[in-house]
Parts: sequence; C-alpha cells; structure tokens
Amino acid sequence: MSSVEAEGPGQGTVPVLPLALLHYRLTPADALAWEMLPTEARGWVKLALFAPWIMLGLGWGAIDGHDLPFWQHAALASAPALAVWALSQVLMARGRQRRALARIPAPVDMICEVWGDHLSAHAVGQPQAALILAPETIRQVVLTPDRLFLDAASSLLILPGAAFAGAEDMAAFAAHWDSLSQQAQP
Repeated sequence: MSSVEAEGPGQGTVPVLPLALLHYRLTPADALAWEMLPTEARGWVKLALFAPWIMLGLGWGAIDGHDLPFWQHAALASAPALAVWALSQVLMARGRQRRALARIPAPVDMICEVWGDHLSAHAVGQPQAALILAPETIRQVVLTPDRLFLDAASSLLILPGAAFAGAEDMAAFAAHWDSLSQQAQP
C-alpha cells in the first residue's frame, strides 16, 4: 500500500490505492431483495392496503337487507374484498419487479473500492461511472443474511454476500460503515 503526505485539513498519509477491492456480480435478484424489504406504505400502496376493507364494507352494505344466513352474507360481502386484495398484491409485486429491473436490468460484474473515507463502486471496465458513497451521505445500512445495502441520499449500493469472505466479514463491514455514517451525522 503506497501513500503520500498531505497538507491541510486531515493532515497525514492518504492512501493512493484503495484499502480493499470487493469483486462481485449484481443481478436483478439483488435489486428485488431491496424492493422486498419492509418500508412505510405511501401513495397508492397505502390505498391498496385499505381498499379490501372498503370493499368489504360496501359489499356488506349492498346485501344487508337480504334475508340470508350469516355465512352466506359474509361470503358474498367478502368476495369483492378478496378480489381487490388479490389485485393489489399482483400490482404491488409487478411494481417491485419493475423498480428492481430499472435498477439492475441485467447481471453486471462490479468492483467496490474501499477507501478510508468513502466507497467507490463501478461496473468492471467503467470506473468513470462510479457510485461514490461518503459516510455523511449514508442514510441507513441494512444487513440481511445474503446482502448488505448502503442506502444513500441519492443512490443505493448493494453488496451481495459473495463480495465478502464470509458472513462475519460482511457483518463487520456493515458495522464499520454504519458507525462511520452515524458519526458523520450532525
């Protein structure tokens, strides 16, 4: 590892080469794993969660005056609610798939350069299109059994487990960058 002397703020040695290189392959499944993580419901997703209950109430009210046994009444009122629920699940799944494919449309070989003060990730052979993540831009670090997600203000870095020597290395990497991001927040 070579270094040079720096002058000014943060005086000391600055690495000329990255501290580590992580080589991995990203696939649409990696992006889909991010989309599948639980988040706060917003917009039409929130409406989709309430729509079956609304339909149940409307269905119950529509057949309220009929002389039916309770189980038939419940079955007739529930049918439209179940149909709306099934449709909302299909639409939400398609939305997750669409967002995942927009993020990573095809498998791509990646390199993540680990510097002392930032991460730089790019497709192999395309360093000019690097995604640079400094600790102060990281909003959250999400560790799952198979992947590490570093969610920044305007980007997302996905590191699959294959980028690390093992689960312990991935957990230590996540803890390190989570700590750096927490220290960098005002």
